[in-house]
Amino acid sequence: KNLSGTVDTNLDYLRTFKPQQEWSISTLYSRNGLTNNFDANLMGGAGELTSRERNENKNVNQEFTFQTDYQTPIKKNQLWEVGGKGIFRGVTSDYKFLTAGTTGDFASDLKQPFGELTYHQNIAAGYTSYTYTTKKKYTLKGGVRYEHTFIDASTREGKIGVGNYGVLVPSVNASKSFKGTTLKLGYNRRIQRPGLAQLNPNFNSANPQNITIGNPELRPEFTNNFELGLSKNIKKTFVNATFFGRITNNAISQVRQPSDTLAGAIVTTYENIGKQHAYGANIFANIAATSKINVGIFSNIFYSKMTGQELDENKQSRTISNSGMNISGGVFSQATFKNGWGAQAFGFLQGQQVQLQGLQGGFGFYTVGVKKEFKNIKGSIGLAAENF
Repeated sequence: KNLSGTVDTNLDYLRTFKPQQEWSISTLYSRNGLTNNFDANLMGGAGELTSRERNENKNVNQEFTFQTDYQTPIKKNQLWEVGGKGIFRGVTSDYKFLTAGTTGDFASDLKQPFGELTYHQNIAAGYTSYTYTTKKKYTLKGGVRYEHTFIDASTREGKIGVGNYGVLVPSVNASKSFKGTTLKLGYNRRIQRPGLAQLNPNFNSANPQNITIGNPELRPEFTNNFELGLSKNIKKTFVNATFFGRITNNAISQVRQPSDTLAGAIVTTYENIGKQHAYGANIFANIAATSKINVGIFSNIFYSKMTGQELDENKQSRTISNSGMNISGGVFSQATFKNGWGAQAFGFLQGQQVQLQGLQGGFGFYTVGVKKEFKNIKGSIGLAAENF
């Protein structure tokens, strides 16, 4: 069973004083309840039932965000922006691993972890930016954001020593427009925090030969990102190409090793042990096929090289590396019909991805939907289906 129920609600306020001078408040509350349970029958070499396993895992992921922003022009060619943001996240995960023979009731397996993870992550951020446009239409924008993250994490065994941390995130961007073409050059630092699947210490052996265990002590990734972008309108087609280089230290990497208790099984967890360099391009095109039909095409192609540490058969640390191409892409379209009717379609393909140890297989998915807008576009109702 893989069940989820999500509620999202938001309330926003915008006050405009004059062109480019405005103040806004944004709030968001999100709650996602997840149930991820499985039963597994373990079979012998002759196909006979030898034992059974059960994993019960219930999760609740809640988040409340409050943000306020103010911007005002300075003279005719300058803009100043300032804002603050608070994010309050709470995650709970109740997990049990049970075993049984060929018959009888399930009982707790004391060799495997069970318990409850409580993970509170609160983030306070303040930021500001300044934009300057020259008479020759050069635009320069510099900004800085400071974030401080407060983490309180524990299991039934006690506190988890993740600790609080602060980070300064700068950004510098420059652009120039000429003859329908815009050229952009930028640098920014990014922070990527671990997700629930990476944090959850549940012993997930839905595939008994490929077991995953999260690591609640993970710290965030920090990436230095350099970009060169070029965008242009060509008749009814808009094209944007962005070439990038990314350098990530403290990268969250999948770590795989043989199980100590299950013969032939591989256990996968996550550690902040990697360094990743990636160089590539994002390409996007939007085509107005007719006045009522738009088609978009996008792709992401990059070469990545990873280095990190692993333990050899003698439990000694050694440096390993892996590299290769990563390719993904997709297409989306939107059509508008009479009387407020419309349709949308989306498809995506992800090729194999390079990991520190080996490769991760690719996947694909698609979505098709229809929508009906009410009179004067005061509301709409839609129905969509995925991977049917």
